[in-house]
Amino acid sequence: MSNPKKHQHFVPQFYLKYFADKNNRLAVVMPDGKVFPNPVSKVAQRRYFYSSILDEHLKEWGDQPVENMLSMIEPLYAQSFRRFIKSVKDNTHPDVFDKQLLAKYLFLQFVRTEQARKNFDPIEIKGKTIDQASLQIYGISTSFREDNEMVQSLLGKKWEVLRCHTGLRLPTSDHPIVVKPEVGGLQRLIDQGPDGMIKWKETTFYFAINSEILLKIHGSTGENSGLKISKISAEEYYWYIGYLIANSGRQVFAIPGDPSVKVASRLSAVLYAKRDERNSQIEDLKKSIGL
Repeated sequence: MSNPKKHQHFVPQFYLKYFADKNNRLAVVMPDGKVFPNPVSKVAQRRYFYSSILDEHLKEWGDQPVENMLSMIEPLYAQSFRRFIKSVKDNTHPDVFDKQLLAKYLFLQFVRTEQARKNFDPIEIKGKTIDQASLQIYGISTSFREDNEMVQSLLGKKWEVLRCHTGLRLPTSDHPIVVKPEVGGLQRLIDQGPDGMIKWKETTFYFAINSEILLKIHGSTGENSGLKISKISAEEYYWYIGYLIANSGRQVFAIPGDPSVKVASRLSAVLYAKRDERNSQIEDLKKSIGL
């Protein structure tokens, strides 16, 4: 493509193939609930970029440098994904290195989403400018100190694998990290402790590794007790799909013909209608007060 589409989130092809049929085709569920098929290669192209708020500060690195860098390094995680999936199927603990890479992948994927960025409070780091701190939080500094601390914070939480029952499959989206709303909302997802370590607060993250395995990371840092494997409940299955749609407000991807397509389509249509209703109410309010 000669003209890259801005604001289109890059999702690695190796990842999307886990949610495609044997012909590498996806059922793409639009925010309004409409569904159409599309090959993985059309959804995740190397020149589909998502604009970063840091690009303005990094003009000398070329066009959209943050996304360029991420699009190059994400395929390197493909082997770790395969080994992690195999360990779950074999009911064995994943390799420590693969778990670390997966945590790093989750961090890099998460900080790129609009939903995540708007919920990061500014963090003051002694002796560093705001720009330098931002660069380190977004994982593109030379030292990688702060983002590595947050990755270690993820690794220190409880990791639980929820496996789908026979005939049940998971969808994903181009904002694939789902955050469970905690008490008080999402006003602050990260904290800086007295030791100066930047870490995730008591936040629950969900991430579909493939169409059969949902990873749940939760609890406080320091509660890591290995990897628990259990069956996903119907309640948590539908909860995940609902918040996947609500969190991203973007396209959802699923295996064509799978029941999850119908679930995602109906939920998307409902949320889309409520969004229109809410926008209409806002416009009526503006008119009533003369705006």
